Order: sequence, then structure tokens, then C-alpha cells
Amino acid sequence: MTVKELEAKIKVLEDRLRTLEDTEAIKKLQRAYGFYLEHWMAEDLIDLFADGPDAELLVAAGHYVGKESIRRFFRHGKENIELPRSENPEFLHQVMQLSGVVHVAPDGKTARGRWYGFGANAFPVEGGRINPGWMNGVYEVEYIKQDDVWKLKKVHWCMTFHAPWG
Repeated sequence: MTVKELEAKIKVLEDRLRTLEDTEAIKKLQRAYGFYLEHWMAEDLIDLFADGPDAELLVAAGHYVGKESIRRFFRHGKENIELPRSENPEFLHQVMQLSGVVHVAPDGKTARGRWYGFGANAFPVEGGRINPGWMNGVYEVEYIKQDDVWKLKKVHWCMTFHAPWG
């Protein structure tokens, strides 16, 4: 092999390694999102989203664009509030994120992922009642690398069904 061929091979291997490392970092980010959501760790959830006006969250409760809008959703529209699940026993969100597929862009700056979600949830509704149910759907997610850290750019929860427990 010539030096030029070796340099080309090294470049290919470096790109493959970066893609593998990025994919693993994105999987870790997605698992963190699931864990923080299960325990409604609002500030930790918000920190996972990209800075700037392009961050987006689309869930059954609404469509939130921009990190500040997402912050208001996770804080229930209140300032400086965080209700961990341990302090809010009426809330349950145990949605497993399974069978993840991640595609990192060739430039290593953006990525897309799709995760199957299945689990149970329960949340308080008007009149002091609890709305429990089984749910499943697909998370369609766009990621962006900011300051060498992967962040959630767009999280779309595409619910297939929600059915009562009984």
C-alpha cells in the first residue's frame, strides 16, 4: 500500500469510528430522555433539548416550538417548578423505548432516530380523577450536535393507540 492509500484507509476508519461513537451517544441520550420522562425530571429533560428556536416537541398534549415553550410544558406552565414522580404519585409514565434505529448524517452534525414506544401511563385530569391507560406509538426524533454534545432537536411522539387499563 502506498502512503496515499493508507491515509485514505485511515480517513475511512476514522469516519466509521465517529459514526459508531455518535450512534452510541445518541442511544444514551434517548435512554436519558426516557428515564427523565418516567420520573418527570423537568430540568434534566429540558437540558436534553437543543438551544435555540428550532427545538420542537410534539406530543398528545400539544406542539411546543422553541426551548422556552418546551420548558413551559415540562414545568406545567409554572416557573421554578419540578414535580418528580415521587412527589406526584398520580403521575405514571412508563413507556419503554425499544428497537431504536439511528442514522447519523455523513457530516456527523445531525442524525435521525426512530424508537418504538410501549407502556402504561396515568395522569390527573379535571375533577380529581386519574386517567390511566396503555399506549404505544413511535418516537420520530431529530438530533443535532451542539458544542460536540448530541441534543434533541425534534421529538415527535406519534401515538398509535391509548386504551384504558380496564
